[in-house]
Order: sequence, then C-alpha cells, then structure tokens
Amino acid sequence: MKIRYIILIFISLSVYTVYSQLPYPPDNDIPFKKFDTLCYKIKFDKGDTLIYNVFSFDSISINFDKPLKRIRLEKYRAICEKVDKNNRYHLRIRLIDFKAKESYDTIQNKETFDSPWLNRDVYLILDSLGDRYYSSQNDTSNYAMSPGGAFQPIFFLPFLRSCKPINSTWLVQSTDTLVENGCPIPYMKQVSLFRLHPIADTLGWKCAKLEYVKSGEGVVLTSKAGVDMNVSSIINSYGEYYISLDRHIPIYLYATVEQKLTIYLPNHRKQPGTHHISAHFTLERFAKAKSTNHKNVK
Repeated sequence: MKIRYIILIFISLSVYTVYSQLPYPPDNDIPFKKFDTLCYKIKFDKGDTLIYNVFSFDSISINFDKPLKRIRLEKYRAICEKVDKNNRYHLRIRLIDFKAKESYDTIQNKETFDSPWLNRDVYLILDSLGDRYYSSQNDTSNYAMSPGGAFQPIFFLPFLRSCKPINSTWLVQSTDTLVENGCPIPYMKQVSLFRLHPIADTLGWKCAKLEYVKSGEGVVLTSKAGVDMNVSSIINSYGEYYISLDRHIPIYLYATVEQKLTIYLPNHRKQPGTHHISAHFTLERFAKAKSTNHKNVK
C-alpha cells in the first residue's frame, strides 16, 4: 500500500512538471486570447482609373554567363471598364511609360526607353478577392514580353479570403494566366502562404497588410508565336501587399522573385538560367469614376 501511494505521488508530480513547462499552462482563471478580425477586399466602379509606378531591380544569367543587371522604372494604367452582374471587374491594363539602365560585362548603365510591351492593352476580369476569371489581349499576332519577363510579380494577385483574424495564416492555390506579362500568355501554377498583419498606414492610406511566400511553376510557349523556343520556370517569391480599407484598392506591393529557368531550344537543346527580381509597385494616382459621388483623390 505504501509503495502504491509513493507511485501516485510520483505520477502527480510528473504531470505537474509537464504542465508547468508548457508555454501556456492550463488555468481556468486565464481567459482565451481573442484576435481582432479584419475584413478587406478589392472594389472598383466603372470608369475608375489607377496609375502605378513600378521600380525594379533585375539580375539575369543564361547558361551560367555573366549576369545582365537592370534598373527599371515603369508606369502602368489600369481602367475599370465594366462591373458585371456578378460584381466582377473588367480591367484594361497598359504599360504607358518605360525606361531602364542596363549593365553587362564592360557595358555599364546603358539607357533604354523602348519596350515591345509599351502601349499594348491587356484585359483581365477578377473579383473582389483577386481571383481571375478571364483574360485576353488586343494584339495576339506579335510576340512580346513585359520588361520584367514572363514571370515578374503581378499586382492584381489572388488572396481569396475577405475576413481573417489578425496574425492568422491561410493557403491559396491557383493556376494564373499572367496576361499582363507577355504574349503568348505565360501560365503559372502556384501555392502561397498568406499572413494578415495589423492595420498599417502606408503612403497616407490605412491598409490591410497581407504578407505571403509563394512557390510555383510557370511556362510560356513562345513557339505559338513563331519563336522556336519555350521556357519553363520554378519560382519562389516573397511579398507584402497593402490594400486600402477605405477605398478598397491595392496601394503598394513589395515583391522579390527567384526564378530557375529552363530554355528549350530546337534540336532538343536546352539551357539553364536564373532571374532575380526585386520590385516596388506604388499607386501614383487614383481617379474615381465621374458617375459616382466621390471626388478624385490622390
């Protein structure tokens, strides 16, 4: 009986020791911690116009050659042309200005102001959570890629959750048509882990901050445009995405991308490549549609 009593005391002490080492030991007097829930979305009216500046750094190496380094400054215009009965937004997006400085080997800071992607309209239909339903281009006969390539960061990205507790995380999986990045259209299958941060003041706007890490695989079939070459890519990315809580528009995106490329050439030849991008997307101007009661802002 005495031995049994000693064993019971030993078990009780062991259980107490285990509980005392937990980060939050059980205590009926400690209330459950409550998390504030934040709701966010994208919303446009017909006629809304947004101008974004994109400032980017590139480092590109093909077949282990010395890297081509670039500093890019681009300006994009997005116009909401229609809001359909399902509250999906029909956007027309155009690169309206571009300049870059390029350095390769002994050539340093060569300036360029032209891109085959300038002034080409692309069309995108998305919902309030960034999910894409349709995309097209006004010129599908001429091959061209955006200055940042087929898999540069996109500004209208799917986040697929509208209300989440602050500091919570969620997964997003999608297959995206990157219509704003080139012709033929690049495709990317991706999975992202998002995290919602506390409300942040960004560029004078009160914003929801969505942080993400992304892994994906992309492909662009340039042979469809008469170029005897196809490109696939393994993509890892990190981003911080800010959405206005008052106007419900994307305000700012910081994104880094690491791409491992495989370029498929004729006669079953292929070459490896890498492309690193660091990009800042910033809203320069937002003009509300004239048909609404809101005045133009920013």
